[in-house]
Amino acid sequence: MQDNKNTNSIFKTKAAEQIKNGILICKTYALALIFVTKEYKFRRMQNADIDKAALTTIGNTETGHFYWVGKGNNNIEHFAGQTFTTNRNGALKSIRIFPEMIVGETDALLSVHNFDAASHTWKEQKAESRKMLNKQMEKQWVQFDMHVELDANQQYAFKISCNHGGMMAIAECKWDAQQPNLMGEQWVASSTEPEGHFHKHFGFAFVAEIQNH
Repeated sequence: MQDNKNTNSIFKTKAAEQIKNGILICKTYALALIFVTKEYKFRRMQNADIDKAALTTIGNTETGHFYWVGKGNNNIEHFAGQTFTTNRNGALKSIRIFPEMIVGETDALLSVHNFDAASHTWKEQKAESRKMLNKQMEKQWVQFDMHVELDANQQYAFKISCNHGGMMAIAECKWDAQQPNLMGEQWVASSTEPEGHFHKHFGFAFVAEIQNH
């Protein structure tokens, strides 16, 4: 009888030890999981900071008036463009514009070109991106994705056109007499004046995102 009591006591002691060890193991795993989770979040924050630091954003973000692009009722096509430079070498990832109004549905084309600022001459096209626009996309930034290398020592410009019907009113910069030229020069043209005109004291609202090298 005494042996059974001793045996039961031993079993109870061992069971208690196993439960205690199990709790310790669970706590150890829990602490390890918390550490790994915190380390993962920290690494993600670090990588996000690195990625953010590796990007340069240029452009004119304040909006004011607007300019119509596309074919009007008189069958004249209207085009728009903007010159710009970057102070670092990198890959242009995207350009965003701000359509204040969109009439119908239109196939918007944005092309990037080398540009000679001294002679105001458009040079070779480097890239282009298309996007179908409709009424639901007005009054918000619309992004045109692309990947093209930019040189900090060169000058560039982009053109915008609307094809296959429809028109959009592209936001211009908020004009300030003290700072009339925020980034580059505005270019406007039409099918009757394809060479167009450059306006030093005006510009379109745009945001260009560049991956630094």
